[in-house]
Amino acid sequence: KGTENELQLITRTIKETNNLIFYINSEIDGLNRDISSLATERNALSRKLTVAKEEYANMVSKNFVFSRQFSPVLFIFSSKNFSQGMRRARYLLEISLYRRKQVEQIKKLNKSVADKEAVLQRYVSQKSQSLQQKEQQHKKLNLRKDEKNRLLSTYNQKEKEYSETIREEQQRQKKLNDLIRQKVAEENKKKAEMAKKAAEEKKRQDKNKAKAKTTEKTKTSAKASEKPVITEKEYKQYKEDRQLTGTFAKNKGGLPMPVESGLIHRRFGRQTNPLTNTIENNSGIYIVAPNGADARAVFEGTVFEVMYEPGSGYIVWVMHGSYSTVYAQLSIFYVKKGEKVKARQKIGRIAQKNNKSELNFYILNENASYENPENWLSH
Repeated sequence: KGTENELQLITRTIKETNNLIFYINSEIDGLNRDISSLATERNALSRKLTVAKEEYANMVSKNFVFSRQFSPVLFIFSSKNFSQGMRRARYLLEISLYRRKQVEQIKKLNKSVADKEAVLQRYVSQKSQSLQQKEQQHKKLNLRKDEKNRLLSTYNQKEKEYSETIREEQQRQKKLNDLIRQKVAEENKKKAEMAKKAAEEKKRQDKNKAKAKTTEKTKTSAKASEKPVITEKEYKQYKEDRQLTGTFAKNKGGLPMPVESGLIHRRFGRQTNPLTNTIENNSGIYIVAPNGADARAVFEGTVFEVMYEPGSGYIVWVMHGSYSTVYAQLSIFYVKKGEKVKARQKIGRIAQKNNKSELNFYILNENASYENPENWLSH
């Protein structure tokens, strides 16, 4: 059992690690695309910057030669007429403005290149971190695979022993399921008998009432004082249960875990056993918790039954209206039959086996069919 649990946990860890590596690879692919795009944009900006600097240098050079040959003032005043002088002045102004524009363009291009370079370096740094994380996860994955292979090798050497353990576990599950079905059947039978008695009592009362119409007033008064089988208190309790049922159902997906901390290692329904590679059908979930951990009620309700079953330890069954929850593999229990419990209230200590504490948790619906607890819990 301990080897099987350990293998279940390792198999789950391997799956989660593979998923994480896949996510990291997707992230690296995205970063590579961003880096390539940014590098292209940066190179294009760098080329524009180079061209702008060359044009500016060429203009400065020409202006330097021109200014040595002609003074700007003499160039304007040596004009043949006023119109030519205005054109020359406008020409010199346009050259000056164009030079300023080139300087501004060069500054902007310099800033754009620097910004792109900074973003590029940040992406490169992120990629480096992702690659390191990927390498760490690969090492972790290889260690887990080695551990799994070691466990499988151990199992192959003791296959007969483990097969017997698995068979015993399946028998234990079957006995627990049979016990739950038996209790449900007994409760349904009890309810049917109570309903039958209530119907018979009502029929008797109706008959007496009809009969009372022909009797004296004192007889009628005496008959009116008869007490019904189902009391007012019981009607109110039934009403409260109906309200609680609605509340439980509305909290689907939001119920707390039945342990403060733990790990689900065997899931609901048809699952593949990693040791035998066979299919097993689980009616609930198995949660590994720290040694000495307590089980706790996932919702307010009434303790329907506290019982003991060899192999399953103490079992606490809590009713939540039409729904119910079952907590098996307890070494001791803190509640008694008929007791009201609150959500997150501790109801028993989880039994320790093979240096692990493992809780078996089940949810039954109004038809006494098993529900998948993971659809109800907010883990």
